[in-house]
Amino acid sequence: MKPPSPFFPGLPENEAFCLDLASACGLPCAESGLDFRRDGVLFVTKRWDRRSRQDRIERIHQEDMRQVLGLRPESKYQESGDYGGLPAIFEAARRHGIKGPGGTDPAMFLAMAAVFSWLAGNCDAHAGNFAVLHGPEGPQFAPLYDIVCTRVYPNLATELAMTIGGASDAQAVREEDFVQLAGELDLAPECLLAEAHRQKEALRRRLAARPASGMGAEVARFVEERCADVDCWQDPRPRAECTQPFAPPSSVPQR
Repeated sequence: MKPPSPFFPGLPENEAFCLDLASACGLPCAESGLDFRRDGVLFVTKRWDRRSRQDRIERIHQEDMRQVLGLRPESKYQESGDYGGLPAIFEAARRHGIKGPGGTDPAMFLAMAAVFSWLAGNCDAHAGNFAVLHGPEGPQFAPLYDIVCTRVYPNLATELAMTIGGASDAQAVREEDFVQLAGELDLAPECLLAEAHRQKEALRRRLAARPASGMGAEVARFVEERCADVDCWQDPRPRAECTQPFAPPSSVPQR
């Protein structure tokens, strides 16, 4: 549960809208929404580290990637110099046998998350925002959470919490940076570029079907700008389109 922030107007609406967009792109996300109260609106999310078993609630052990990487709590940003960003998270996942949600490919999950965070203007996607669940199926990444379009707040920096390829600033990210990231995640560059175009189209469908208002409209305007950037990128589909590892948005499993 997150209350409104005196420093960031519309923060609960921002996060709820971003997670809704991520779900529309087919990404596994925390089940969440808004709770409207007399004294304001709250962002609420269902715990993904709990599971119902008949008449009892079962806890699932969880740790975020700071713990997996052996980082100090304050070292969640790549600029700390204590870890190497998304490639380091991928290497840790490979070393520890961590799968994507539902046992999917962890590299593709991380790539999809990176693409969406950039499209949604989330510059604060750090190591603490990727968690691992240790359930009976073995270690798996938790659904995505804590996604906020930071770009709608002009007082926040545009520096990325984790670099994308060779870019450390969100405004400097180009097609070639995602090509570089693909190599760092052992993915074909065409696969990641195809994913960017797929998400672009999914976002446009969602925004056209359900026009946003208030803070959602501000986020939507930024997302449209990002989608226009991707229009200029190489589109290798259908020759190199990757298999979507997750269920369609209408049936994305929620924890």
